Amino acid sequence: RLVSDWSSDVCSSDLIYERDLDILGPNSLFGLLATTRTGPGERGLARYLLDSATYEETLLRQQAVKELLPQTELREKIALLGASSFQQITASFFDDWLADAPPSFHPGFRIAILITTILNIALLLTGFTHLFTWSTIFPNLALTLCIQAATCLVLRSRVMPLLTTSARLQQNVRLIADGLALMQAATFNSAKLTHLQRASREPIGAVKLLKRLEGHLTIVEQRNKEWYFALSLFLAAGTQTAISIAAWKRKHSDAMRSWLAAWAEFEALNALATYAFEHPTGDPENTWPELLPLTHAPMYEARQLGHPLLANAVTNDVSLGLEARFYLVSGSNMSGKSTLLRSIGINAVLAYAGAPVRAQSLRITPLALGASIALTDSLAEGRSKFLTEVERLSAILNASAAKPVLFLVDEIFSGTNSEDRRTAARSVLEKLLANAAIGALSTHDLALTDLATPATAGLNVHMA
Repeated sequence: RLVSDWSSDVCSSDLIYERDLDILGPNSLFGLLATTRTGPGERGLARYLLDSATYEETLLRQQAVKELLPQTELREKIALLGASSFQQITASFFDDWLADAPPSFHPGFRIAILITTILNIALLLTGFTHLFTWSTIFPNLALTLCIQAATCLVLRSRVMPLLTTSARLQQNVRLIADGLALMQAATFNSAKLTHLQRASREPIGAVKLLKRLEGHLTIVEQRNKEWYFALSLFLAAGTQTAISIAAWKRKHSDAMRSWLAAWAEFEALNALATYAFEHPTGDPENTWPELLPLTHAPMYEARQLGHPLLANAVTNDVSLGLEARFYLVSGSNMSGKSTLLRSIGINAVLAYAGAPVRAQSLRITPLALGASIALTDSLAEGRSKFLTEVERLSAILNASAAKPVLFLVDEIFSGTNSEDRRTAARSVLEKLLANAAIGALSTHDLALTDLATPATAGLNVHMA
């Protein structure tokens, strides 16, 4: 199940590169990697692909993925969690459920319902065992049922919204509880995985409490079935369960957020390990990237770099940062200029997520990604393609002021005349280089090739 709206739910980095590099949505990097089983796991993977990570965090991710790589049995058990993938709900559904403050119930209501329920059962038993005649039992049973019904009606406005929002959770809570049990039972050595194990046990063990919540949710689910409906009314099962769920939420909501975050990140790492297993680094097409520290000058150096979404991709060597700070890529239509830019960017995303890359080798420093490749106009928003490009380049320039950027710009300022394009492109490029950025620009306009000179540390390359 591919997710097309993570960009509004995860972070704002899609303004810089998400759509341009096909990170999310159909036919995307996310679609290639998404072997997750839950909505929180999907969001965890999307965040790995969209959120910028520190050098230390990237190393921790790669170590965790390498440790998960040989654990085939664990991956298979996770893949088989749950009865059906169609029962999956989004992470935002959990967020909304946890954010919705549970109603409060006076303890007297629960005591009253419990007493009337016990009396109802006791009266029926005395009738079936012939301790009393039914003529004696029926008036008393009617009285207790009326008291119980009146109490439930008083609470109905608070009970029904909680039952309605909780009805879809049962299978998913069971799935996550079973997944956390698998994670807790495993033995890990890497710092990232042991940290996630601890998070799933704090402040108290997740599995036991989630199983308790699952029991309450099972009653909510069964209430809608014909065979259980009458019994549910007789026992006031819905009201009693709603009171129990509300108490559970008040006590454990914060802990559940922590458990979901731990599971989401673990699922993301497991999905990357699955990708690594299916794309072994022993072959010449895939490798683990070498992550260079921040103290190193900005660098992106790759041999036989290809696009991970393309079968039999044409590969290229790319060396940015030492001798050439940027490439100016010229060439005809359909020669592969845009694909080269996307290959550079999408492999950087894989590297920072902790996964292998589609290359024979890759050495890369921590870089923020900024891409201007797949821009469109918008009549609804009153924005031309040129304005959209100006705003995107402005965002990339702003990002370069905070940390080194890997910029990827396709057909820079294609919507204006050659002279204005050259002037504007030179201005943008000078600012990016002043901020220690590296990257590549493509163009059909050969007049722009004079921007790449030894003085600007640029290199003209051509694709035919």
